[in-house]
Amino acid sequence: MTERKNINIPFISIWRLFSFLSIFSAYSILCFSALIALYFGSVSINDILISVSQPLKGLPLFFQTVEIIILCIGFVLIFCLTYFMERFIHFKKIRIQVLILFTFCFSFIGLSCFIFPYHKFLFHLFKFPPVYEKEYVQVSSLKGNPKPENIVIVFLESMENSFSDEQIFGRNLIPNLSAIQKESLSFPNYLSLVGTSNTISAQVAFFCGIPLDYFFAHDSRSNFYPKLKCFPELLQKQGYHTVWFQGGDLTYVGTNIFLQSHGFSDITGKKELLKQNKITESDSGTKWGINDKKVFELAKEQLTELIKMTIPFLYVVVTLDTHAPNGYVSKNCSFNEDIYGAVECADKNVSEFVHWFQNQPFYDNTRLILIGDHPQMKSELTKKMHSLKFPFQKRTVYTAFLKKGQDNFQIDKKWSMPDMAPTILEWLGYNLPQHSFGLGRSIFSDVPSLSKRYYTPNNRFKNLGVQHFFEWLRKLIKK
Repeated sequence: MTERKNINIPFISIWRLFSFLSIFSAYSILCFSALIALYFGSVSINDILISVSQPLKGLPLFFQTVEIIILCIGFVLIFCLTYFMERFIHFKKIRIQVLILFTFCFSFIGLSCFIFPYHKFLFHLFKFPPVYEKEYVQVSSLKGNPKPENIVIVFLESMENSFSDEQIFGRNLIPNLSAIQKESLSFPNYLSLVGTSNTISAQVAFFCGIPLDYFFAHDSRSNFYPKLKCFPELLQKQGYHTVWFQGGDLTYVGTNIFLQSHGFSDITGKKELLKQNKITESDSGTKWGINDKKVFELAKEQLTELIKMTIPFLYVVVTLDTHAPNGYVSKNCSFNEDIYGAVECADKNVSEFVHWFQNQPFYDNTRLILIGDHPQMKSELTKKMHSLKFPFQKRTVYTAFLKKGQDNFQIDKKWSMPDMAPTILEWLGYNLPQHSFGLGRSIFSDVPSLSKRYYTPNNRFKNLGVQHFFEWLRKLIKK
């Protein structure tokens, strides 16, 4: 005790604080990585940075009581460890304390790196991707004089072609959408790229022809890609009225900022619908917003009003019921209340909307696009595919382009979400330089998609199963 009293007390306090903060920080990184992997599966660091750098209002709380208990236990153990290091290990044996400190910190950080490749994050931070300099094609105005036609785009949350695979799921979960796809123009050979694998990044890539990259959208709290042009802006110059409608919160991850920055003059989300008394809390669906059945009812009303205008319009509607992990089954459906039932119910609701759409007089001069925004994140569906070793590269998003009187067929050409912008503009009849828009290349052209040239399997950052440990621990606690 005499030796201990001779030690500088402020130094002991600083060391104790430093030890606690170091282990606490490393443990926090591990918990953050594991929880993201547990709830969202195989996502990239880019997607995470995009999400956490934006306003998170409207983000539902996913973490369950078990996860909170695990976190709290971990923090208590860290406190006990640092107390043990300072109280029971003789302070003059500082090397032992340093060894314990570094062992725990490096173990936590090392385990985190099995979930996300942080070294690739640091490499990307100091390396400007040459694809932007070499391949980006700026389009400031549209050329050509096609007949103005209305465009309706429906983003189908996490909708994949693989949901129709009877060998995986025992039945076709989307029989109606499969039938619609056979009677439409479709593009089955999709590749998922970093910067397109969550909803906001997929939408930015879809409209702007460029993946949403955290490092180049750094001003996104006030403006998404302020120097870029997205095709809704160009359609506005052609006289189009642009409308966005979704059942979720527009402020989440800055969706409203993106829409206002790039060509949408009329945007409506859950908050606006509540103010207009068009919905009530009983219309809720998933934790993300109102149910799709109500969304399509309101969309029909809006389209009926829009068609009375004398100018063409671009109308976008976003669905939510198939959002991982559990989805939502609308009251008009009698399927199981799980993600399987949510997909089957979405198939029913979307197909009913399509059939209504095709029976309206405005279908003569209105085109309809159905497209999955990205492959589904972690759910019972993805677990099933993983258990059967179904390769991620074959998990393609659903597409169906419908136009009255058009020839219906599949184009089996590799593409990624940035390729949608030039593809849609050429489908409308506009002429683009080199069949390109941003980093997108038209699927109708002979110009190969950049995704084919630059894609590698490493573009998908896959965790190595740490989430399974948390699942096992949760089941153990619940027993």
